[in-house]
Amino acid sequence: MNRLKRWLRDAARIDYRLAPRENDGCADEAILLLTGRLVPLYLVVLAAIWICALRFYSSAPVVLSLVAPGVFTALISARLVYWRSTRRMTATVAQVRAGIRQLQLFSPIIGLTIVTWALSLYPYGDTNQQDMVHVLSVVSGVVAILCLGATPFAASLVACSVIAPSTVAYFLWPHPNGNAIAILQSVVFAVVVRVAFSYQGNFLALSHARRRLAQRHEQSERLVERTSLLASEDPLTGLFNRRAFLRKLEEVLPGPAHASVQLAMIDLDGFKDVNDSLGHGAGDALLVTLAKRLRELLPDAVIGRLGGDEFAVIFAPERPVGRAKLIEVATSLSVPIEHEQLRFGVSASLGFLDAPSKGLTVKDCLERADHAMYSAKTEQGPSVVVYGEKLDRELQNKQQLISTVSRPGFEQYLGLAYQPIIDTRTKAVVGVEALARWNSPGLENISAGSFISMAENCGHINAVTHAIVERAVKECRVWESGASLFINISGRDLIIPDALDQLAIAATSTGAPPDHIVFEVTETALVNIESGIAGMNRLKAAGFRFALDDFGSGQSSLSRVHRLPIDVIKIDGAFIEHIAQDVRCRAAIGTVLELSRQMKVDCVVEGIETFDQSLHASHLGAKLMQGYYFAKPTSAGKIMELLDKPLFPSAPYRYGFACSR
Repeated sequence: MNRLKRWLRDAARIDYRLAPRENDGCADEAILLLTGRLVPLYLVVLAAIWICALRFYSSAPVVLSLVAPGVFTALISARLVYWRSTRRMTATVAQVRAGIRQLQLFSPIIGLTIVTWALSLYPYGDTNQQDMVHVLSVVSGVVAILCLGATPFAASLVACSVIAPSTVAYFLWPHPNGNAIAILQSVVFAVVVRVAFSYQGNFLALSHARRRLAQRHEQSERLVERTSLLASEDPLTGLFNRRAFLRKLEEVLPGPAHASVQLAMIDLDGFKDVNDSLGHGAGDALLVTLAKRLRELLPDAVIGRLGGDEFAVIFAPERPVGRAKLIEVATSLSVPIEHEQLRFGVSASLGFLDAPSKGLTVKDCLERADHAMYSAKTEQGPSVVVYGEKLDRELQNKQQLISTVSRPGFEQYLGLAYQPIIDTRTKAVVGVEALARWNSPGLENISAGSFISMAENCGHINAVTHAIVERAVKECRVWESGASLFINISGRDLIIPDALDQLAIAATSTGAPPDHIVFEVTETALVNIESGIAGMNRLKAAGFRFALDDFGSGQSSLSRVHRLPIDVIKIDGAFIEHIAQDVRCRAAIGTVLELSRQMKVDCVVEGIETFDQSLHASHLGAKLMQGYYFAKPTSAGKIMELLDKPLFPSAPYRYGFACSR
């Protein structure tokens, strides 16, 4: 009973259509399967027909033994050629479906015709010849079922048209094995049909599984493609991100012989101001607009956003890029944009590298183009700097310096020169500034500002500052004569608590009183103003004093100056250069002197190189001065000799004010 239920359940799932519909998910697979099996089906049927015809050639009429097989052969050969060409994809899918529909409609008729022909031969043969008719009917029916298994109902119709008439005939005709053959043929027919139906279920399940797998594979490919896109695309601008751009640059480098790499690095000066004043929405809109301009100007280039406001471009190596094109790019990026009824913009600084790619690495290219870009940032407005021999020497010096500072024992290359600060009323030295020098082989001419900046960039500024302070208090014990020692430090020294403690220990390691140690900082060096002020207050609490160096240059702001816990303001020497000729210059210096008096802090005028400059500064009320007119930077020993001697006693300083300390 259970077996019967299973048979009925399977029968309910049978696809009773003759041909699959076009919108069936498995239709195309069924068509391909059918077209692949029709050819062997036709070949088997042809072979069975001619074997049977030859067996009856001597006993049956010519019409049955030759003419009829010839007609069948012509018809089957025509269909064989058609399906063979279809298998080779010379027909459209619609034509294939139409052909299968015709096949499944007329195949039962053709099968019945062939069986009728075979049965008409049956009376003309002996027992052995009649057995060939049995073989023809069984083989044709079984092969038809198996080869048309993709649509088992249609296959069953074909098999019925072949096996049903022959089974009835075998029961009726007097053949020794007729009944046995009829029964066996019926059983085989039933089993094969059952197998065909089971095959269809497996075929459909496999087809659905294959489609699900294909869908998952397609989804996976889309996901991989999307992930790859996200991994290589800057989400804001749509340009290559840093990782993808560097990969592109790496692909360009191992080019053919004599190939060159053309790389531009672009920085947007003033972008931080846009973000701070107008908000990140305005900054994002600016970046998106400038990225669009780059794509329009350089359609064939590889463009990336390396981060923040920094862009990079790889130009096509086969097209040399002229300076005019680079200027056009920098100028285009500097044109203001309009966003939410606001008009704002930035200034682009572009560094360009054009060099043979042989032997260069990605790091080499980035360093060279980046060095050119930072050189461009020192110029006003949109600027372009091409990497050349001069910049190459500078970069080599920078790399050598960073390498030296990064290794233990760099202190042996540090040197200090000392320049006095003069009280023009008493003509005495009241302070001495320690000026750092770098004396490693091949880099003797490098400026103090350069190696301090490089030490900051490579993260070793705290060690450099500690070494400078430690050496200065050992070499120049000016406090023993009542003077103060001025030592330049970096703003980065003020934001790390451990560095502050080490600084205080080094400054007092030789017994110097903290109130005779003055740490000089520049306002622009205070990377984080709040952290910088906190660090200064911490050292102030320990008794140390501070001087604000280079006041009047860079971005000095009165709104910040009054917050800084300073004891001395040092006026930048750039003001002094034109003090004798420029009334406004004198007015600015006088304003700073008055500001220092109101804030009750000392004021030192730097850069005094001539008697006239000192005289004008004195008339404005300056009494503390520093510069080549009084003394050039010299050794600690010579400075110590000057401490007890008045300088230039004949100089007419009639308008000096009393020293506040």
